[in-house]
Amino acid sequence: MAKEKGFTLVEMMVAVTIFSLALITMLSLFEISIDTTSKAEKGTQAVFFAQEKLEEAKELLLKGQSPVITGSVGENSEFTYAYQISPPDVNGVREIVVTIYYKENKKEKSVVLMTRLGERKNAEE
Repeated sequence: MAKEKGFTLVEMMVAVTIFSLALITMLSLFEISIDTTSKAEKGTQAVFFAQEKLEEAKELLLKGQSPVITGSVGENSEFTYAYQISPPDVNGVREIVVTIYYKENKKEKSVVLMTRLGERKNAEE
């Protein structure tokens, strides 16, 4: 009797099982990478908005105006911000702190940036 070439049913089932396990593993890694990318994007947006609000506060303070202390930014106002501005010290330096709040996986997250701003003096003084 001639030996037939080919795969047995058991060999095919083992091959399909191994392929399925590899595919499931790759899909779960894909899902994790999407989640990580989404978190990183939100964090990056929060830092961007914090920098933007810090610059906005500096501009307004240099013009002698006060920034709005709280508010929201971003699409659908998903980020909120709050300023803390200290009064000028003896050298005329103020500390400006901006905090951006946002939700990530139902957890409250925040980004805090701080700078100091001195009063500009004319060279003639």
